[in-house]
Amino acid sequence: MRPHALHRLTIKHMQALVALDRASSLSKAADALGISQPAFSSRMQEVERLSRTACFHRTGNRLAFTQSGLILLNAARLVLDELNRAEGYLEQLDASPVQIIRLETRGYLLEDHIAPVLAGFMAENPGVVVETSCNAQGFPFENLLGGKVDISIVLGEFARSGVDRQFLRRDDLVGVVPAGHRLASKAHLSAEDFRDDILLVFSGVLERGQEVENLFEPAGILPYRVLSTGNARFVCAMVANNAGLGILGHWAIGKALQGYGLTAVPLTEAGLQANWYAATSKSRTDDQATAALLELLSRAFQ
Repeated sequence: MRPHALHRLTIKHMQALVALDRASSLSKAADALGISQPAFSSRMQEVERLSRTACFHRTGNRLAFTQSGLILLNAARLVLDELNRAEGYLEQLDASPVQIIRLETRGYLLEDHIAPVLAGFMAENPGVVVETSCNAQGFPFENLLGGKVDISIVLGEFARSGVDRQFLRRDDLVGVVPAGHRLASKAHLSAEDFRDDILLVFSGVLERGQEVENLFEPAGILPYRVLSTGNARFVCAMVANNAGLGILGHWAIGKALQGYGLTAVPLTEAGLQANWYAATSKSRTDDQATAALLELLSRAFQ
């Protein structure tokens, strides 16, 4: 199969196709676009060259569409209609300048904890909006350092060049098991308890300061298998359906445990804890709105 070249067609080519369909002659199609007839003819030749097929039949001063040309015309209409629809929608939005802060929560949804903070913050700061995402794929701070997010809420320890962190709170790491599971009645779990089970996690990245570093590696024991689900709430749903066991931050998933009928069991006799941080790029440290949001998050988490 030959390589496709249709992606080389630009908006101006699509506009020319639609103008040709609506006009009764080449000259009127050119006038509709505000260009000369030779320039319009040249644009049509570009369409055929880039699409590598005959798109038109010439009949006097008109170009009639071939079957290939009609396929391109239909695609052009769809693209231009969607573009016009999007531009029309944006024109209806408030045109006043708005600052956007993008907040990422990695694999924990945290909506019960964060939504009230964000709602209050935006009410107090009408010129600022906060967009949120839950993305556990890729390495921590990849989106932060890549400029895709401004604040990343993370659990665990890290030291990364170009990243500042603000402590939010401590959390207990717990084993998440079905209420009727053989481990649900234990006072605490050890690495040995996970040897024969699938461990459900929200991310395939081994992050510092959590169960791998503090539970499994010291014991020299790994779970039977590790399965990544994408977010902590999905871990809870899978555990509830007996697909495996989980290890999560207790504070962060408290309501999810109740909703799925799960039991949280401490890890080790002394317990295991991990820290929540709000991470920001050093380039954002002077932004007043971001600093104000970080302060509110710190209060809410504690």
